[in-house]
Amino acid sequence: MRVVVTGGWGFIGRAAVGELKARGHDVAVVDCLDPLSHPRRPPRHRGVRYRICRVGDVAAWREEMARADALLHLAARVSVMESQLRPAAYLRGNALETERMLRAAARGRGRPSKFVVASSVTAYGEGARRCPTHGPVYPHPRTRAALAARRWEPECPRCGEPTRRAPTPETAPLTGTSIYSITKRVQEDLVRSYATRAGLAWASLRLFNVYGADQNPRNPYAGVVMMFGARAAAGQPPIVFEDGRQGRDFLAVAEAARALADAVEGDRYEGQATNIASGRPTAVGEIAAAACDHFGGGAEPTVTHEGRLGDARTTYADLRLARRAGFRPRSDLLRDLPQLLEAADLRARAGRAGHGQDEARRAYRRAGVLVGPGGTPRGPPRGAGRKPR
Repeated sequence: MRVVVTGGWGFIGRAAVGELKARGHDVAVVDCLDPLSHPRRPPRHRGVRYRICRVGDVAAWREEMARADALLHLAARVSVMESQLRPAAYLRGNALETERMLRAAARGRGRPSKFVVASSVTAYGEGARRCPTHGPVYPHPRTRAALAARRWEPECPRCGEPTRRAPTPETAPLTGTSIYSITKRVQEDLVRSYATRAGLAWASLRLFNVYGADQNPRNPYAGVVMMFGARAAAGQPPIVFEDGRQGRDFLAVAEAARALADAVEGDRYEGQATNIASGRPTAVGEIAAAACDHFGGGAEPTVTHEGRLGDARTTYADLRLARRAGFRPRSDLLRDLPQLLEAADLRARAGRAGHGQDEARRAYRRAGVLVGPGGTPRGPPRGAGRKPR
């Protein structure tokens, strides 16, 4: 197959391009090399054509689109918190440019016959929860007052009692409130709308929290795995929000790449949105503590007891649809962490990378999304720094 991968120079994109090439496909990459994600130009895959432009600048890569059998759309601005600081850039980059690209692809003479888009767990907001009284529920996003009072667990929308975590199915309401989550919902809706009207195949894979050694620890909005590792390698305490017990569903990037390639090649994910994840949550505080243990040096996580507006408490995937499609994840972040941190060579890269969390935290405070006790942004309380239990 001839496949165009937008965002193919990004963290997940590079893995997906490598997987498609390994399967013998003809691949072209379209990427704007956003400096936040790419402080240095990443290496090229041998035998892959690269176009450096925005996905909305269709004229610059119309030739690639016209000869493609499938379009794998990974290009996006990708930070939940940065989207709260730069909403216009996210709406323009993730929504408007996607629409411009799809309009050109669906109307072109030599158009792709399939659209595959990478969506996001953030679209679910708090996701599915369980109320002891009312069973399965879908709570509203946590309020500033709840975060300030350290009421970390989302409340039942019927009785107001704290809820317990539960796996989130694809039928869950899409209630994410960050600008990023909104734009990822829009991308998914646009792909479905344009593909359906043009009579094309489509698939949306809702990726949860993807990890890998190629993640950029210098990006102040990077995933917590590399950010915690960079802090610990530099002898600095990883900064953990809330109480450290909030959970995320982590998936190795190689498994995400295989699922994306499967969606491009076959029909197992066709015509639907499908969760792609490990199917189990890992506590954020455990990751920070494990990173400190790995590097030694006496650093311990700093637990700030601050909440970030727009963050979910604990999300993990219901994988019934994915398993029916043949997806069998083997990811285990805590098991993989030592090898992952060594492969990332964080001791050599730490330095400036270790300050990324400080920069991000200052930005969150300026934007008013970081909430401490009393409802105001604040620094870590005295005595914080113990490993979360």
